[in-house]
Amino acid sequence: PSRSRGMDTQPLRYSHQEDYALSPADRESLRRLLAASFEGSFEDRTYYKQVPKARFLVHSGDAIVAQLGMEDRVIRMGDDPVRIFGVIDLCVAGAWRGRGVASQLLRHVEALGRTYGIDYLVLFADEPSLYRRHGYGYVPNTVRWLGIDEHRSLGILEQPQGECFMVKALGARPWDPAAPVDLLGYLF
Repeated sequence: PSRSRGMDTQPLRYSHQEDYALSPADRESLRRLLAASFEGSFEDRTYYKQVPKARFLVHSGDAIVAQLGMEDRVIRMGDDPVRIFGVIDLCVAGAWRGRGVASQLLRHVEALGRTYGIDYLVLFADEPSLYRRHGYGYVPNTVRWLGIDEHRSLGILEQPQGECFMVKALGARPWDPAAPVDLLGYLF
């Protein structure tokens, strides 16, 4: 665990848990963090389109100060099924930014993926700088996914996502930038 700078000297606690196991207090703390980090998207819930399977959480005292949602999924790249971890809604409370907390969360999900033979880490990001420093790169693939909006399925959508689709290979197999990608579920 690391310590914060300034007045708060409580050690940070990193944990990994299934979303359904969040305590009511942690769920409320997470909701506040997400609402502050993604203005207009998380006003009354702890997920955007769908609940992530697991979360990596960082606590300072009783408050959650950072989180990374994770989706464990098989997707299709061209004709081949591949196993991914989807990185979802990584965020750090303002007072904790610039202290390596987000990098630590990315290292943790990568280590877990390597331990369990995950082929790729996949995410969709508007701001790529943190992810590029950690070895992710944009890919131009056409992506197919289940469109969801406000708890309604919209149907199957398909289009290139090159302006936000980022991938990091964890094994020896290179990503195929020309292959169509089917997320076999929602776009996280």
